[in-house]
Amino acid sequence: HKRFRTPCVSLAFFSILAGLVIVVAKKITHLADLYNFGAMLAFSLAHLSLLGLRIRKPDLKRPFKIPININMGKIALPVTAIFGLLMTFAVWVDVVLTKPAGRNLGFIWLAVGLIGYLWYRKKQRISATTQLEIEKIKIPEFKMLEIKNILVPTRGGEQTGNIQLACELAKIHKAKVTALAVIEIPVSMPVDIFLPDRFAKAEAALKRAKAIGQEFDMEVSTQLLQARSAARAILDLLKEKKYDLVVMGAAAPVGTSRGMGLTTEVVLRNAPCRVWIYRDDIS
Repeated sequence: HKRFRTPCVSLAFFSILAGLVIVVAKKITHLADLYNFGAMLAFSLAHLSLLGLRIRKPDLKRPFKIPININMGKIALPVTAIFGLLMTFAVWVDVVLTKPAGRNLGFIWLAVGLIGYLWYRKKQRISATTQLEIEKIKIPEFKMLEIKNILVPTRGGEQTGNIQLACELAKIHKAKVTALAVIEIPVSMPVDIFLPDRFAKAEAALKRAKAIGQEFDMEVSTQLLQARSAARAILDLLKEKKYDLVVMGAAAPVGTSRGMGLTTEVVLRNAPCRVWIYRDDIS
């Protein structure tokens, strides 16, 4: 789903499929018993795994821990996991003892899964009980890319890929995005002159940038400048304020053979920070 980021198609499909199964099936209780068998066993193992991880790796970094714990030195066992393990396992035992259909289908289900697991391990030439670990490769000269402030010069129009790219990067690095529009003033006019048409176009470009930011659930700051040269205005702003990255479009003027616009080329050569060039697909 574009807004909620949920697998809406598969949810709708299997909801309809489940409804048809309920309508067609004569003994829906067998399915309910099988579900209880699998669900309660899964919940029990999940609680048990949490407790086991707290015991084996008490110093593991945990962004969130519930406040109610039984402290035994370095080990802190969450009360909810202990209670959940006891209750869900009790329900699973009840299903095994009192629900023949759930018990029989459930153990067949487990057997099929276990056979598949052993077959896959044998095919991959891995021991059934071996725990695999991914070894981290250390590169001495490697440093994580730190991006906190992103500047996005924009002219508006339909080419807004550089703004989208900046927003995506900002979400990953938790950075701030500033959209910049520069009104270039000819040398024959005062630099602070008010040109309604150009001002309206620049304002529209900045509004479009803010709207794109809202699609990514983030606030895009805007700035409008008037200058003789857009490239010089961008470079001066980069020297004045701390930006880690500039994301620019590579569009060259129509009818030219240049790979990128003159402004983009000048900023790329002289910027005191990283410059990423975005180019839209060309058919």
